[in-house]
Amino acid sequence: MRWFNSLLAKKPFSFAISAITYLRKYLLSIGIGHFRPTELPSTLGEILLLKRISKELEKSGFDIVQPFNTKWYNEAVEESLKIRMLEEQQENCFGILIGNSKKAWPHFVKHVRANGISTDPFDDFTQNVVKDAGEKMNREGLVNKFKLYWVFDTEPGKMIHALKMAEISGLAYFDNSVHLCIHPEFGPWFGLRAALVVA
Repeated sequence: MRWFNSLLAKKPFSFAISAITYLRKYLLSIGIGHFRPTELPSTLGEILLLKRISKELEKSGFDIVQPFNTKWYNEAVEESLKIRMLEEQQENCFGILIGNSKKAWPHFVKHVRANGISTDPFDDFTQNVVKDAGEKMNREGLVNKFKLYWVFDTEPGKMIHALKMAEISGLAYFDNSVHLCIHPEFGPWFGLRAALVVA
């Protein structure tokens, strides 16, 4: 183990990258089969919505779009992080977790050049893109009512646990001890930005 300790001492960053790369390959090899299957989308309407909104969001670099069940999410988080149903009688709703890889950055740069730098430029960029996509789905008749939750929102009643959501949906492996998600394709180099919940 001397060589191992020597490598770790001399090049800790390189070692960490190698370890993450190995973990990514392992997750791909097992098909992240230890995750709970989403069983979503389950209706034709959900399939069409997921396909259409994925295409729309990808135009702005938001290339991570993952369906999830709000009931499963609510069962796994504390009360303050639960998603409130749009209709009180609903036991669960169809949700879509939205994120991005490095593909979003060129689009973000264009946004900043066109609009200037605000206090929270990437949050503003995210809100513009995701709101527009949701409203477009509404105009096209793919959704009737929807609610948006933002990962950056810390107001009580609006906060969500995006990392837990990623784990429950089967998007990524979540290590609670280090509060880090590992995606089978992007590793840890991706961002979770919003959740769209459909009535």
